[in-house]
Amino acid sequence: MMEDIDIQLTICEESVGRVNETLDSVLEQENEQRVQINTLKENFREVKSRLSKNRAVYNQSMDYLDQEVTQIEKMFSLFEEWMFASEFSKAADQQQEIAEHIENLEHLIETLPPLYELAKGVLPRAIDEVGYHYAQAKNIGVYLDHLDIKKNLEIISDMLKEDLNKLRSGDCDRVRENLLESQERLSQLAEQISKEERAYHEVMGSVDVLYENVKSINRDVEDIEQLYSR
Repeated sequence: MMEDIDIQLTICEESVGRVNETLDSVLEQENEQRVQINTLKENFREVKSRLSKNRAVYNQSMDYLDQEVTQIEKMFSLFEEWMFASEFSKAADQQQEIAEHIENLEHLIETLPPLYELAKGVLPRAIDEVGYHYAQAKNIGVYLDHLDIKKNLEIISDMLKEDLNKLRSGDCDRVRENLLESQERLSQLAEQISKEERAYHEVMGSVDVLYENVKSINRDVEDIEQLYSR
């Protein structure tokens, strides 16, 4: 019986060793996840602090950003539930999702202010400047109908309204492309108006010279006619 017990003890010791190794692995995984989640929590606190201090620069996007913050906070709570239940695999998936959402939130915080500056400052001023330039050129007689300036400005204005709505829902990447395209189109319209204006002044300058030549010729003809009469 002692020999049998000794054999069973040896087998039991091996089983206990494997259990301890498994427990150590689990504890190591838990500790590692705790370290990572604490890093994410610290990062999240910094992002929230930056957001609360500069709410005005995010304009209509603040509602969406607040929703993202609330969603991330719920994810942290769900992570703790998985950890409490020792569901470390599910907790790891939740942790990865949290990291992705925080990264996206940081991206929005960095990207939105310059886009709003472009959408609510630079482009509206450019639209007004092109419209004013167009009106001034038309007033002096420059032919611009073929450029469809008014139609183009209306299209750009409508695109700008759509882009602002997209910014409200955090859609930055596509909006950036649209805003830069609108800026390029406005620059092209301004350059086209300037070219037509320069061409008009060149033509009018040539016409003025031509009129002076015609007047001079007419005076010569009058002198010749008088001489011929005499």
